[in-house]
Amino acid sequence: MRSKLVVAAIVTAVVATWATIAIGVGKRVPISDPVVLHFKAERFVSHVVDIFPAGQSLGDSSTRTSVLTDNGKEIGHMGQSCIQTNNEPVEIVCDAVLKLDGGTVSLQTMYLRDKATAGVTLKSAVAGGTGIYLNVTGEAEWTRVSDQIVRYKLTLNP
Repeated sequence: MRSKLVVAAIVTAVVATWATIAIGVGKRVPISDPVVLHFKAERFVSHVVDIFPAGQSLGDSSTRTSVLTDNGKEIGHMGQSCIQTNNEPVEIVCDAVLKLDGGTVSLQTMYLRDKATAGVTLKSAVAGGTGIYLNVTGEAEWTRVSDQIVRYKLTLNP
């Protein structure tokens, strides 16, 4: 009887160990040091909802997806939604999610439309993330190169 209990205890320990290893396989450790990423968003697909009155007005919204690239290599995707929150000056509030290898990063920003011209660098707050980017903070600097290309510098803090 005693030997059966010892065998059962050993089997239980082995199974528990293997289960713990199996659960941990594939998990990534969140970043522990600041990280700076440089990439481009390109190949945009957009949709604009123009509410009454026609033309640019309070409440108009847009949705955009794009491919994120680094030196021509695809590194992720971005989904973004924006809404116009003021008419004079035209103010836009946007939320974006970057899907990168290892997790997602959420961005939030408010900017004046006339400031978002080619060559001007604007900033967004990093509002958190998932996976290896869990609970990150930081800042995204973005510069519109053209209607189809935006350059990003993403500074992430654990």
